Amino acid sequence: MIKRYCAVGIHSAMWNASNEKEMDKCIDKNLTHIEQCIDIFCGEMAAMEYPIKLIALPEQSIQGFGDSDNGIDYRHDEAARELFNSSVPGPETERLGKKAKEYDTYIIATLLAQEPEFPDRYFAINFLLNPEGKVIKKFHKLQVFPLEPSCVPQDVYDEWVRIRGNNLEAFFPVADTQIGKIGAIMCEDGSFPEPARGYAMNGAEILYRPTYGQPLSGKGHFEIQNRARAIDNCCYVISPVTGPNYLGLDSPVSINHITGDTMSMIVDYNGVVHNTYKGVGASFVSMVFDIEGLRQYRQTALWPNHLKSLRTEPYSLIYQDPIHPKNLRLDTKTMPMKKPDRYKILGDNIKRLTERGVYAPVDYEPPAEIPIEKPGVANMP
Repeated sequence: MIKRYCAVGIHSAMWNASNEKEMDKCIDKNLTHIEQCIDIFCGEMAAMEYPIKLIALPEQSIQGFGDSDNGIDYRHDEAARELFNSSVPGPETERLGKKAKEYDTYIIATLLAQEPEFPDRYFAINFLLNPEGKVIKKFHKLQVFPLEPSCVPQDVYDEWVRIRGNNLEAFFPVADTQIGKIGAIMCEDGSFPEPARGYAMNGAEILYRPTYGQPLSGKGHFEIQNRARAIDNCCYVISPVTGPNYLGLDSPVSINHITGDTMSMIVDYNGVVHNTYKGVGASFVSMVFDIEGLRQYRQTALWPNHLKSLRTEPYSLIYQDPIHPKNLRLDTKTMPMKKPDRYKILGDNIKRLTERGVYAPVDYEPPAEIPIEKPGVANMP
């Protein structure tokens, strides 16, 4: 039996590196801040209800969003070698693991990191630390923000399937822990029903979904999506977002265009938001998780416990014709490198949907490319 416990989402500040030489200092500064947040927020304050057994951090709270925040554009392979060359497990997870061990809790967070099977590429990876401080599961982002340069499994699909298999565990791995079954999506993953559904169909009872960006967050999309994913799959959703966001290590003023008006939140398996924080400073959200109650609800509720009513055969027709091409980064010599390459791919996807009759053609033609470089903005590498 899993006793009730408290889950905490940290709403932390974040500093960004201005170039690859600052990345180590950036990581150290962010980890120091995270450690302080855990010490303050996960001490007596959050633990007054039940013992804390899960701590969730915002997306990129360890490394920062240096690529998107500073308008930087770079070759993917160079960035993989010189900038986002972390590994999971690695020095960052080892340091954070000490806090997991100290507080006898699971910690879930994100890193942009390499995988040994795919050199010259980096992935957005969620990782779960156990109370012994060890990485027990990795979860790879499946849907990136349209211009985000991270590699995803579909970009190396044929090799991914050959190495890891073509099953739910290969794409939607779930950690079966002492506090429940945990899956993890990230940011843009939550814009689509499929990633969360994949984890739920593999048994997930808790979904970690950090961070979302403007202008969609200011329109309420983050809350709508989190509540929908919880309702769709009858699971808890814990969603911490980035607080103050500093473009440089010494920036005196923070910005917040990554998460904008978004608030950190935790949603229960009926889609009810139980705790939120939206403010300019670092803080936290917390909630008591009752996994046994969730399991009983899944076994007894006839509505809205939706998974048991899925009629899967008709839905398979939706995905017969692919939209976004696979294997784009299978060949490192030809893979998309910079933003103009990714703009073209998106334009081709729209053209493909229009030719199929999914989209209706219009006379207006969007710009082929948005200016990338601006005066005074650093370029990396």
